[in-house]
Amino acid sequence: MKNKKSKLLKIGLVIFLLIGVFGTVFADEAEPEISNMTDAQMKLTIDSPINWTSYLEPLPFQKSYINIRVLNQFNYPIYDAIVHIYELEQKQVFVWRGFTDKNGIANWPIPNVDHDTTYIIKAEKFVNRKYRECTIYLTVRNRYLKFFLSTNIVDEGKEFFGIVRDQDDLPIFMAIVKLNAETRFTNNYGITSAFKAPWVNKDTTFEIETTAEFRGYDENHSTITVINRADPESIKIYGQVRNYDFQPIKNVKISVVKGSYSYDVYTDENGDYFLWITPKEGGEIVTIFATYSGYSIKSEIRMLDSFNAKPIHINFWLNY
Repeated sequence: MKNKKSKLLKIGLVIFLLIGVFGTVFADEAEPEISNMTDAQMKLTIDSPINWTSYLEPLPFQKSYINIRVLNQFNYPIYDAIVHIYELEQKQVFVWRGFTDKNGIANWPIPNVDHDTTYIIKAEKFVNRKYRECTIYLTVRNRYLKFFLSTNIVDEGKEFFGIVRDQDDLPIFMAIVKLNAETRFTNNYGITSAFKAPWVNKDTTFEIETTAEFRGYDENHSTITVINRADPESIKIYGQVRNYDFQPIKNVKISVVKGSYSYDVYTDENGDYFLWITPKEGGEIVTIFATYSGYSIKSEIRMLDSFNAKPIHINFWLNY
């Protein structure tokens, strides 16, 4: 009996010691109690998926969020804290409100702004009036495009290209640049492939637009003046494109293929087009194509006489 009692005492002592050890460990893991208002402090931090200092901007290609993390003075997360966000210029009107999760995090979708905008982020927790509110400031940057052309004055038929950069002069990839019905995209260097200046009867200024709205940027635009410089030996090819309901068709691509090169223009709102082609000495044969999505391609073949610069009139009738 004495041996059994001795063994039981030893086992009990071991269990007691183990409970003391693990109890100490678990006690260290528990959130410290907040006993008075002096200790009742909260901290706000920002977790951003981009390099962030005092400025923040939306990420390309996706809706951007930041994590607003609310902690107590011991760096433990605070659950169900209320997070209010106000514009600094309109302090009384909050633009967003959320609650923290069990990790002390509220996800705020970063807004697109038309100018650099500073926000006040305030966290509150009212359970037993333990915590005082805390506030931080954050500025969301306006993302806008800078748009340049390789030239702002160009002869008709000559090439030029666009250059797109952001507010920090960094190149923008896959920005859209439009001139009339033509569209180009920028490469990794923020530069488009070449546009060809349209043919004009007189010096004409065109507006060129660039956008990258799907990436959160404001659009921009520029202008280019196309100078009428038709060669005296050039031959004017002109006409109109209609469907079989006699309606003019806008933005039909007219291509004049001369040797290995193609000269392209697009019809206007009246279905009209024209361009100037200079044949080589002795004349040459060209093929004129009319192309429009959903319609059959039409074509005509003509001889350009270098000794007779008489205009060539060609109308196209498109059908499905």
